[in-house]
Amino acid sequence: MDITKIVDKYFRPFVASAAAIFLIPWVLYLELVLPTHYEAYHWRGAWVGFDIGLVAFLAATAILGFRRSHLLSIAAFSTGVLLLVDVWFDIMTASPHDRPTSIITGLCGNIPLALILMGIGIQIGRRIYQLAEKATDDIEHEL
Repeated sequence: MDITKIVDKYFRPFVASAAAIFLIPWVLYLELVLPTHYEAYHWRGAWVGFDIGLVAFLAATAILGFRRSHLLSIAAFSTGVLLLVDVWFDIMTASPHDRPTSIITGLCGNIPLALILMGIGIQIGRRIYQLAEKATDDIEHEL
């Protein structure tokens, strides 16, 4: 058996499964020990840095879309996930006074865009898979 098939079949699913299982007690531990209030250092740098990364992912997604690259599926889905993370932290770190604004901007902006981008990523990934399956069938028929 080809080593890449062994890695694809056994190693990748095992790593993701093991990470998910080991993360559960870590989350429970954090729930028990973390304070409900914490003064963060480098607050501005964290938010500006994250948003710069988000701009970079959005730009990469746009460029890959214009180039009609197969990598668009990965970029679009990843950018959608980052947008959802942005909404989560906007809402969870907002003061009670700012929370309604964070919720509204998330519901009206980030979440719809995230779902669109993730949907695009899934659709392109499915299409690439279908084309690869067809190409494999065509090659097998020629042999």
